[in-house]
Amino acid sequence: MLLSATSATAWPLWRLFLFRLLMIYQLLFLAPLEWHHSVPILDQTAAIYSSGITKTVTSIDRLVFRFKGEWVPVGSTGDTSFAWAQLRVFLLLSVTGALVWTLFSRNKNRPVWWMYWASLFGRYYLALCCIGYALIKMACLQMPFPSLSQMATPLGDFSSMRLLWVFIGASPPYQVFLGCMELLAAILLFNRKTVTSGLLLAFTLFANISLLNLAYDVGVKIFSLHLLAICLLLLGRDHKRLAAFLILNKPAGISKAYEFPEPAAFPNTFRKYIKIFLILLAFLQPVLEYRELFLRNRRRTDASIFGKARYEVESFTIYGPDKVAIDKEAWKDIIFDDATSGSVSAADTAFTSQYGRGYFSFEADSSKKILTLRGFRKDASVLYSFQYQKADSARYRLQQINGRDTLVIMIRRDPHHYSLNQKSFHWMMEAVK
Repeated sequence: MLLSATSATAWPLWRLFLFRLLMIYQLLFLAPLEWHHSVPILDQTAAIYSSGITKTVTSIDRLVFRFKGEWVPVGSTGDTSFAWAQLRVFLLLSVTGALVWTLFSRNKNRPVWWMYWASLFGRYYLALCCIGYALIKMACLQMPFPSLSQMATPLGDFSSMRLLWVFIGASPPYQVFLGCMELLAAILLFNRKTVTSGLLLAFTLFANISLLNLAYDVGVKIFSLHLLAICLLLLGRDHKRLAAFLILNKPAGISKAYEFPEPAAFPNTFRKYIKIFLILLAFLQPVLEYRELFLRNRRRTDASIFGKARYEVESFTIYGPDKVAIDKEAWKDIIFDDATSGSVSAADTAFTSQYGRGYFSFEADSSKKILTLRGFRKDASVLYSFQYQKADSARYRLQQINGRDTLVIMIRRDPHHYSLNQKSFHWMMEAVK
């Protein structure tokens, strides 16, 4: 009866307007055509839709809101100028669409069908997001274990966001647990009988994530708050049952909020196959999207000829035709994090600077004894090319010839071991270490 397609329960205009506004905004934000942007064939449709949305947002933002600057697209951060432009444009389109719909629609009854589809898209979107984040957390890809370069960085040099990433990444079991909880929430959301349980779990997770994003200035505040809002809106459909069960200690009854209004319209078998297809795509999407991240993380476990180690710079000397220049402060140390990347403690602007260290990618050719340092991007040019020679078990000599000058760097392996790398655990702890 609650979701009967023939229900004639009338709604006041303000409620109809608010529902239509939220539904239009949800459809624009959820963007179902972009859900599988990494899946072959489907990615073309997603690219066309994304391009159309971008042109629409920028055009309306410049015309209506008089934005004069340049939009920074959403990338490593989700709170860019384009993200905020998209937010205000979507709100404008939603208010306009709801006004037009309410003024010209003669149907004032409770929108049963629209409520069902809005709820369906909402909970499936939450499930897709949960699966994506769950898989990368369970593989410890979202917050990798701190590298040697990060361990050598003074704590005060980190941004609050990077500190949060290092804190969670330092405990792989905790990160895996978070991923398992997100996966459980997704599984519960896919089943109509367990939607409310899934929403309560998802709300708990996204409330914690949103608070962390706000408190540590993580650049996905807009996105996480939207996920939290979707949880609240869907839980609002069961507010009477939840209040009765959790607060008033009264019988809650059976929820039919997520039951299909007219099962005869779409046979159960057809809906089952569609659901299986969407679930398979939900797991395929993050696998395809994060495969490069997975391969890069696999390479982090490998080591180069220099090992995973920090080397102190003993000397940094430039030999010229008429001079010998010794700069003890040029490079203080060099760290090889894995087989392809590392950092130096230096003010050298040639490197990608982050948190007081200069980061680079490198290649070590053991046959030719050549160490090549590049920038941190894939297409980065060569920064330094050294001929290296092993002086003893702990020291290397790096030499670069640049025109008429010759740069010679002597490095010595630092035997220091970071406590964070020991991954210790104690049931009994007599004192705080």
